[in-house]
Amino acid sequence: MDLQQAEKWLRLTDYLPRRHPLRSRQPNLSCNPYFVIGSGRNGSTMLSAMLDAHPDVLLPTEQWRFPNMILKYKAYNFLPWKELVSLIIGEIAATNANLNWFVNFNDTLATLQYLPKEEQSLQKIIDEIYLAYAKTNDREIKIWGEKSPKNMPFTPLLYQVFPDARFIFLIRDGRDVARSWLVKNDSDDIDWISNSWNESIQKYEWLKRKAGEQQLMMVKYEDLVSEPEKILTQIGDFLGVGFHPAMLEFQGFAKKIDDRYIRHFEKLKTTPNQGSIGMWKTHFSNHEQKQLQQIMGDNLEKFGYQ
Repeated sequence: MDLQQAEKWLRLTDYLPRRHPLRSRQPNLSCNPYFVIGSGRNGSTMLSAMLDAHPDVLLPTEQWRFPNMILKYKAYNFLPWKELVSLIIGEIAATNANLNWFVNFNDTLATLQYLPKEEQSLQKIIDEIYLAYAKTNDREIKIWGEKSPKNMPFTPLLYQVFPDARFIFLIRDGRDVARSWLVKNDSDDIDWISNSWNESIQKYEWLKRKAGEQQLMMVKYEDLVSEPEKILTQIGDFLGVGFHPAMLEFQGFAKKIDDRYIRHFEKLKTTPNQGSIGMWKTHFSNHEQKQLQQIMGDNLEKFGYQ
């Protein structure tokens, strides 16, 4: 479902009678989760690997189903609880081999279907999904997170369900984002990727107004690869788990990536480096650089990209 369709659904579902709540009281959840958001091609998979390497932090490989789960829960809220739970679990279970989740959700489904009414919510369903992933992978965690660039347009939806969550906005020079995306996709659509990068800035600014600085942290990709221990210490403090040396030895994350997709994640096998910073300068022609500047110039300047 694209953003335009989702927005139509959202407008409709907000007027539908709500039989089951979106949110639980905090004691019913394992934690307040966190979300890594941004434009894509911004280093978020590397950051995910670093975070997931922390023994107290979970960040599974992305499944691209999170917004769909929320939209379906709102759209089919009229269903009895057991049927609604089956629908939402089916959304993730049907795709759980995409990037090597390999989680059997049968026990999770049974647990959720027979929850006391006062514990029933979308928050609880999602929380149990991530706990099931942690259990399957023998992980005892303090906090779980979610990352997919495809979640970025749906940031208000994530915030609606998890208003107490923490958000990490990872930003990278938009011109390097454009170069990386165009090379990866063998495309020449500079306008589309430039506008997408601008849109990620808009969502960050929206979140800054709604959530405030205590729940929102901005991280520059360039800082992350230049001073990884310093930046990861700041992120660990933001998440309340501190720094762990394993975060710098994240290369094992690549083993979780399905062979069909691993060619997109080759950099996960190496240590962070600054080699990709500024590659746009030699990749784009003068005409293309002017085109990028025309579309992204204001935001590039705002975030210190000269």
